[in-house]
Amino acid sequence: MTKTQHEEFMRQTTEFMDMHLARAIVAGSILQVAYTAIRLHSTNKDIPQEAKTFGLSKGLASVPFCIGRQVHGIPIGLLIYAGRIQYNHWEDGEPWNPVAREVLRKLYLVHSSNPLFDLAYDLEYPAPKPVSHYFVRLELKWHSQLEFYTDMESMFQKN
Repeated sequence: MTKTQHEEFMRQTTEFMDMHLARAIVAGSILQVAYTAIRLHSTNKDIPQEAKTFGLSKGLASVPFCIGRQVHGIPIGLLIYAGRIQYNHWEDGEPWNPVAREVLRKLYLVHSSNPLFDLAYDLEYPAPKPVSHYFVRLELKWHSQLEFYTDMESMFQKN
């Protein structure tokens, strides 16, 4: 590789990583808004059977987040909860919160057999990384404001 090729490769890599971080910041902000809405307005006290594998028990602050449609057997409220925690603390590496950590482990297991998956949810990966845009685009499938509003409204209609 020539010096010019190397410089071009480094420029493209830097540009890609900058865009990756920018997407994560925007998606993390969306998760923060959804998290705050659930934290302030959810009255849920039930833990669905599927969510018990995440270490939830009555009285935990994460229980009100056990609402919404299921994605990979996880209520989307818990995806929002875990995604927001990972977004706010991604530089710390593995999430300190056991519920968020277990949600990320489940997502990793769901995607680990996909050869195109880039280890976004791998907690053992040596470098911490922001993955909030994976939560928003791949798991929640919020590609528009309407999809966000539809999910938020449906969570509170049943709650």
